[in-house]
Amino acid sequence: ALTSLAIGCFQIPTHIIGVSQRALRHYGDVQTNPVLRLIRHGIRSDEIEAYKRGHSKAELRHAHGISADQRVVTIVGTTCDRKGQLVFVRAARQLLKMRQHLVFYIVGGRSGDYLRRLEREIAGAGLAASVRIVPETRDVYPFYRLSDIVVCASYEEPFGLVVLEAMVFELPVVGTDVIGVAEHFRHDEELRLAPPGDSAALANGILALLDDEPSAARMAQAAYRRVIREFGFDEMVRSYERCLRESVNAPPGGYRIEHWRGRRKMFLDRLGFYFRAYGAYAVRNGVAAANRKAWSQLRQKWSAAHQPTGAAG
Repeated sequence: ALTSLAIGCFQIPTHIIGVSQRALRHYGDVQTNPVLRLIRHGIRSDEIEAYKRGHSKAELRHAHGISADQRVVTIVGTTCDRKGQLVFVRAARQLLKMRQHLVFYIVGGRSGDYLRRLEREIAGAGLAASVRIVPETRDVYPFYRLSDIVVCASYEEPFGLVVLEAMVFELPVVGTDVIGVAEHFRHDEELRLAPPGDSAALANGILALLDDEPSAARMAQAAYRRVIREFGFDEMVRSYERCLRESVNAPPGGYRIEHWRGRRKMFLDRLGFYFRAYGAYAVRNGVAAANRKAWSQLRQKWSAAHQPTGAAG
């Protein structure tokens, strides 16, 4: 019943907003369906820049007991199957067989079966000294700052805000080839991609960055410039504001997506007719009078469309 209700809710909105093209394709063509709107995540890069200026990487590493010769690989996100922390632990186990002086952080431990499963996996593989779980916290900036590489191991990710945050911290990223991450950033130019669920491929991606520091630094800088240029917080807010203003002025009840494809031409023709009629009336009688007439007609059409079956009208 809840599923049917949720699906029904998607039949009447003025806007359906997605953070990636690939996510929106589930609902139709963004180019031709006016209900669908792409608004990518934006990030407050100024906050992160201020944090970087005020917090030394060396000081944070010292505070967390990390020596100068250790490399830190971090995954950030509430522990759950979708986020792939178990894959991250298995990749860590493979990497520790090949490289010493590695520390792995899982930031976002939330009590539950999945966290207990992670803890058993870590203990069973003898990784307790190298893999550290940090309880769920809003204060994640210190863990970005002390890290050398950030991983996004998600099986599904409409966008990946963690990836944006890591890139503003100028860190190389290994992500999974899923909807949002792969759409917005280029493999081997701004990050490394691995198939979701593949711990060996994830380990290889991390190892490539560890072994080729100049390439990792170039990738991190390219990603940093891209995020600063294209993923601003203010632009995201303005895009949501435009949608809200359009929704306030939209016809009652919004559009119906399932009817749009077949009735698009008729809808546009009728809409054009109404705009021309409104313009002609406004020229003759003034904008205020045209607005009153338009709203009067809309209320009449709305009332007629929603009269009980069999009612006169």
